[in-house]
Amino acid sequence: MNQREKLLASAAGLIVLLWGGYFLAQTVSRAFQSRRATITKLNNEIEKKQQIIARGKQATRQMEAWKQQSLPNQEDLAFGLYYSWLNNLSEPVGLKVVPTARREQGNLYRRFSFSVSGRGNLREITELLHTFYTANILHKIRQLSIKPIDDSKDFEVVMAVDAIALSSAAQKELADGEADRLQQGQLADYETVIFGRNLFAPPNQAPRLASLSDRTLRIDQIRPPAISATDADKLDKLSYELLSGPVGATLAASGGAMSWRPEKTGEYEFTVAVADDGFPSLTDEASFKITVVDPPPPAPVDENPPPKKLEFDDAGHTFLTGITTDRQGRRLAWITIRTKGEDLELAVGDAIDVGSIQATVERIDTDSILLRADANRRLVEVGDSLLESQVLPLTDL
Repeated sequence: MNQREKLLASAAGLIVLLWGGYFLAQTVSRAFQSRRATITKLNNEIEKKQQIIARGKQATRQMEAWKQQSLPNQEDLAFGLYYSWLNNLSEPVGLKVVPTARREQGNLYRRFSFSVSGRGNLREITELLHTFYTANILHKIRQLSIKPIDDSKDFEVVMAVDAIALSSAAQKELADGEADRLQQGQLADYETVIFGRNLFAPPNQAPRLASLSDRTLRIDQIRPPAISATDADKLDKLSYELLSGPVGATLAASGGAMSWRPEKTGEYEFTVAVADDGFPSLTDEASFKITVVDPPPPAPVDENPPPKKLEFDDAGHTFLTGITTDRQGRRLAWITIRTKGEDLELAVGDAIDVGSIQATVERIDTDSILLRADANRRLVEVGDSLLESQVLPLTDL
């Protein structure tokens, strides 16, 4: 075999070797791929079975939790306990509970259905729903309708409620404790969210107190200011509160009437507030001062005043026209000043100042009155004028 033949033989052998190696590699590769596919399939089946086992365990735990929340498995006992619970929850709001159905679902559970309807305000409804969903009872609100009532802050509420009694439940009472159904557990969190975005009405507007200015009052003439406020929301009810003030001062929650009687002079500070019953409730505050002073000293009395001289004396044209009795049984004297077209209604102790007559009503009889001045008395009979009445010394009568 010459050199060329040897080269050709070597090349042919190398080609055969390469082809053989290629086919061997393909065979081995297909074997590994088949094994990997088998392993993947087995892993998927294992994962599915593990998921089934996990779901089964979860279902078992859920069923145990439901058994703890379930109504008792005795029909009448379950119905009576839940109806009483739902009625106690709804009655304070003004909602009426009516049983609508009892249905047995095979051997698994029994469903009790109720209709709850009536009217309540947004705060009451929110509190009711929060209490319902935090109760550790196997129940739900299947349907809920809340509609605003015209010219009112109340809402018309209609609910369909279902409660479940599992056949495997062993307890004889309703479950106690709180459920974890709600994302936010506290009622205050829901009140903030719901009242802050009331979809049924425009945002609540704060009430406004009327202007309260500082003032100076005599200790014998104390008249505390009446506190008043306005509110743009016509349906809101206002309540007043005295936040700070002197001892003995009070402020009526309804109406804003203030009562106070200081015992000595001085400067006193008051802070008052008004709140509405909107959602959320809004307030307004204001402060003011009252300076209490002594009354001025009495003017000196001239023991011998000069007689009053008038060119025209209205007292001569002022007549006692009648005596009447009011509802309390007090006698009242009717005085007519003809020159002025005025009628006076006087009781015992009232003062009269007409023309030259300055006196106080001392007594009222059935047909006359007795006036007392500084220097004398006057007996005025029905039909007489004051100036023409009988003058009596102070020692008489």
